[in-house]
Amino acid sequence: MKVWKVVHKSRYTHGKLESAVICEAVSYAKNQRTTPQEGWGPLCAFVDFMDAMSFLKRFGTEIWEARAKRSKHEEVWNSRSSTSSFDLPKGTVLCDAITLTKKVWPPEEKG
Repeated sequence: MKVWKVVHKSRYTHGKLESAVICEAVSYAKNQRTTPQEGWGPLCAFVDFMDAMSFLKRFGTEIWEARAKRSKHEEVWNSRSSTSSFDLPKGTVLCDAITLTKKVWPPEEKG
């Protein structure tokens, strides 16, 4: 399925793309399949670009178009706690895997 992933460029790992909000960062790269770290799950993305843009204004620096495998889980969890999907931002979809395909925001400068 097509989703929108909000990320930021890490200050600590030389500009690697990471999830915008997470206690232990998940790294992403273009055309690389990313899955949750052991003890964590699932990954989060957005089904609507405008919901991703709204989230980006508070937490991220880039939005990527991506392919995802939708998760059957209904909560984001780690080995210490869980968060109900009702507490997640509007438009969040839970994913077992995400592959970034194209950066869409901010637009690339031409010229």
